[in-house]
Amino acid sequence: MQEWELVVIELLDWDLSAVTPVDFVEQMLSRLSDVFSDAAAVKRHAITFITMCTTGQCSLSSQQSLPLCLSPSSMRSVYSVLCSIIEHEQNLEFKKNC
Repeated sequence: MQEWELVVIELLDWDLSAVTPVDFVEQMLSRLSDVFSDAAAVKRHAITFITMCTTGQCSLSSQQSLPLCLSPSSMRSVYSVLCSIIEHEQNLEFKKNC
């Protein structure tokens, strides 16, 4: 079966090595590791945001009509990582005040 799948992919000339927003997350998180304390939580939130953006459930802002699902992978990734860092920091601040 796998051989036939490869034949079909080759005949259709599909490029299956496309870059996705998740490919950028690890790279950004390694460079921003001093900004937050829990990398696993930030990564989990970032991937959740990426999924929401890819399915069209969020946009850059309420005033803009351009959904993030039409944006490049790198932009969706940056948006998702920044939102997850902000969310993580707000949760830490909330826990301190309780």
